[in-house]
Amino acid sequence: MLSGSRRLSATPILLVGNYLPDRQVSMQRYGELVERALRLLEVPARLVRPEPILSRWCPARSRVFRWAGFIDKLVLFPLRLLWIVHRPGGATPPLVHILDQGNGVYLPLIGHRPHLLTLHDLIALRAGTSQSTTNPSPRFSLYQWINARCLRRCRRLLCVSAATRADAMAHWQLPIERLPLIPNPVDPFFLVPDPQRHQALPERYWLHVGSSAWYKNRLMVLRIHAALLDRGIHIPLLLIGEPLNSQEEELLAALGSGRLVMALSDVDDSLVRSAYAHAEGLIFPSLEEGFGWPVLEAMAQGCPVYCSNRAPLTELAGDVGVLLDPLDPVAAAGTIEADGRDQKARSQRLEPARKRAASYNLKAYGRELKTLYANIAGVPL
Repeated sequence: MLSGSRRLSATPILLVGNYLPDRQVSMQRYGELVERALRLLEVPARLVRPEPILSRWCPARSRVFRWAGFIDKLVLFPLRLLWIVHRPGGATPPLVHILDQGNGVYLPLIGHRPHLLTLHDLIALRAGTSQSTTNPSPRFSLYQWINARCLRRCRRLLCVSAATRADAMAHWQLPIERLPLIPNPVDPFFLVPDPQRHQALPERYWLHVGSSAWYKNRLMVLRIHAALLDRGIHIPLLLIGEPLNSQEEELLAALGSGRLVMALSDVDDSLVRSAYAHAEGLIFPSLEEGFGWPVLEAMAQGCPVYCSNRAPLTELAGDVGVLLDPLDPVAAAGTIEADGRDQKARSQRLEPARKRAASYNLKAYGRELKTLYANIAGVPL
């Protein structure tokens, strides 16, 4: 029951974010979006994260740097978190929101204080199990084992998609009441029309945005592009994300399409937005996703979307995107070619797609999150 003795806005919500040196760009962005959404609704929030204290003195990417990072994250930050949450005689947060399932190990430090944790996906949690059938190199570390046990005991796991919720129900046999669903918001920057074509972009190009992680299926993007070239569609491919790895370079050499593939990394959001706005289409055949921001960002910029026919991308694209088999490059290329011939149908999807992307906005997200916080914390809005 909600108590009238204090209000949710009286003391800042505590948001627990990710360690910056880990370079988890999407998780850092999620934390910033949550904080901004709450600020829009005048809900005080404080974002804290493990600080690079020891690691700042170590050579980057060295073994010493890695172990120093473990101490920063698993020794020093837990002491700080304990003090913030359980400080005697001080104002303690009405609720603690851990923003990434990779930080489930912090849950025991919260104790019985109101809390929740955002569950983005179960990709890493399923590594090394029979459910991980598409991961070419499944690994499951001791840390992940401990983290998974902590997650299983969390009172509320905030799911970012229906697919993630279904995975959690199947993996842990959790009741739906412990798995609230609030889809991620789109960064407002990507909802604003691109003001000017970025000078780094080629004249025409297909686009993929994402890393070289196995589930992003970037090798399939290269195969789809090669199949499009075989069909006489000589449009270059632009990859935005990590640089090409050795496996991707070897495939390009075998396909003979390397001269028509361009890869950009460490780019700013203005270039990414412009790339969406001027692409022939986003090719996004992911094998697994927790959510799929690039699909909505592309739709917001009027970019045709060709994405995997797997959830949660089907939740986002619906009938305003074109679905592909992520394991069949020839069929996928044929689908893209056929859509390109039907310019009327293609153009008719663009405005509904923009409206759908715009519905994933910060204010709507913040309202849902604020209501969930109040229900968990037991205090009025």
